[in-house]
Amino acid sequence: MSPEKSKTYIDLGQIDPQILNFIEEKFSDHPKLDDIKEIISRFSPNGQIVMSSYLVYSLEDDVFDKAWEVLNTAYEEHFSFQHPDVLGDPDAIKSNALKITGMFIDAGIKWPRSETT
Repeated sequence: MSPEKSKTYIDLGQIDPQILNFIEEKFSDHPKLDDIKEIISRFSPNGQIVMSSYLVYSLEDDVFDKAWEVLNTAYEEHFSFQHPDVLGDPDAIKSNALKITGMFIDAGIKWPRSETT
């Protein structure tokens, strides 16, 4: 008998509809749109918000390719071991906040963002 899945987290492979609309709007013509949706779907709801923003900022700063590489490496080395409830959530796990800050720096994304950026 398999253990029952926690009902508190979003099912893996699902993206919050508002986040999905945001991604599809920002990356409508991007060749990696399907890959972006797939990786975002792995994260917790808060993680989805953070990672979607991270990728949009990278696109705005013209460093998407580097940011994509950094995200995939961070997922494999850091995030993939986390419980789905907190996967990528910077408020739930302090090391996530530190990792995400490092991702912005490594990718060359301007941070903090000003209101006009």
